Amino acid sequence: MSAVYATFRSASNSTYKSKKRAAPFCLRFTEEERAYLEQLAGNKPLGT
Repeated sequence: MSAVYATFRSASNSTYKSKKRAAPFCLRFTEEERAYLEQLAGNKPLGT
């Protein structure tokens, strides 16, 4: 087995896993619900 092949095999067998994020989703609120949430949030943005 060549050194290049051995190096490649060890790198490809690593336990590295990418961090996957959940898919974004949309929530729809009535005007009253949004006003209530904005009041509760204060200075914080609703979108984060």
